[in-house]
Amino acid sequence: MDSNVELARIKPFKYDDKLTGRKIAVQVSPYYSMLVVDDRVYYFNKESGELDGTSIPMGEKDNQ
Repeated sequence: MDSNVELARIKPFKYDDKLTGRKIAVQVSPYYSMLVVDDRVYYFNKESGELDGTSIPMGEKDNQ
């Protein structure tokens, strides 16, 4: 692990940002910490802290 990286503890929460209209949340599972912005979920591996992937909300078209 990079010696310049600091680990942080964060508790799950939900926040409705009235200024931007965004719904923001942090969720945790045994293997992942998830950052949720509206319908999009960003998965971070708990062991490494690295971004593991993102969700594609239902109804969003694939641009491939």
